[in-house]
Amino acid sequence: MSQTEAALRIIGEGEKVGIRLRLFGGVAFKVLCPSANKPPLYRTNRDLDFMARRENFKKVDTLLRSLGYQPRKVFNALNAGERAIYSNNDKVDIFYDTFRMCHTFNFRDSLLPNAYTLPLTDLIITKLQVIEITEAELKDLSAAFEDFDFSKDGIDGMRIIEMCRKDWGLFATFTRSLTTINAYHPNPKVVKLKEMIENAPKSIGWKMRSKIGEKAKWYEEPESV
Repeated sequence: MSQTEAALRIIGEGEKVGIRLRLFGGVAFKVLCPSANKPPLYRTNRDLDFMARRENFKKVDTLLRSLGYQPRKVFNALNAGERAIYSNNDKVDIFYDTFRMCHTFNFRDSLLPNAYTLPLTDLIITKLQVIEITEAELKDLSAAFEDFDFSKDGIDGMRIIEMCRKDWGLFATFTRSLTTINAYHPNPKVVKLKEMIENAPKSIGWKMRSKIGEKAKWYEEPESV
């Protein structure tokens, strides 16, 4: 069974018992982006990442155990209701409501019906927020910009711009990532988004934080698991 097949199986079995799980991470880009499934932007994936609702964390645990996935007991107990990790042939990483890495985002309302993944823009956000961006993120993001245009159902550029004009930390990280993406796999849509973020009017909070700039840390260093 491929990773994509394994992910869709988990989602499907969850739906049968009233649990909404939505895929993100590299496999989600493969589901949505044709370019992520072929060279030069194809890559291997290490795990399956899902978003679920916090109130379902016990049901998710029961579901994954029934499908043969073994919990990482100590980690799951320490992070109950926030994050859980399981393993079988694949590592499965479950986030509940909130995605907390270099920056923090609440995706509770992004678990939409009749979908396998988080919306594309949310997938992009989870990759743009990486401080030490790797080739894996660069390939996923490049595939998204290759295959989709700016729109509500594609890349919601206005949503990303609105986030960055209010939050200097997101502005700093996202524009840095966009510069790196365009150097890796040039695309005028990447350049356009970066320019629109830079030119958007900024909030008072953004302007105040920008005076401090990189003298103060603006991101978290995610736990290695």
